[in-house]
Amino acid sequence: MHGGKRAGAGRPTAAKTLLTQTINEKAAQYGDDAIAVMVALMNDSKTPENVRLAAANSLLDRGFGKPKIQVDVTGDISFVDKEELDKRYQKNMAKTAEMALVTQERIKLLKKGTLH
Repeated sequence: MHGGKRAGAGRPTAAKTLLTQTINEKAAQYGDDAIAVMVALMNDSKTPENVRLAAANSLLDRGFGKPKIQVDVTGDISFVDKEELDKRYQKNMAKTAEMALVTQERIKLLKKGTLH
């Protein structure tokens, strides 16, 4: 009998290939060095702020896991057209950009020691 899915055929779900396993093992050998590099970049005042922030975020993600996003849905759920979605997207992007600027200003104030 050919074709179709046979019971027990194929790799088990989430099984790693030998190649993937080997790559993971090799990469794991450099874990401590990679963390040391991220810490050094994060703490070096000569490193650009975006790189320092990326290093800090990477360390936090690896230490505590990526933050969970909680979404509360209330009211009626309705469909909106593309134009309305685009408008909402632009509004949210503007808010995100504003929050990024505020965060950058706070970082500057923290560095100066004027924000506690």
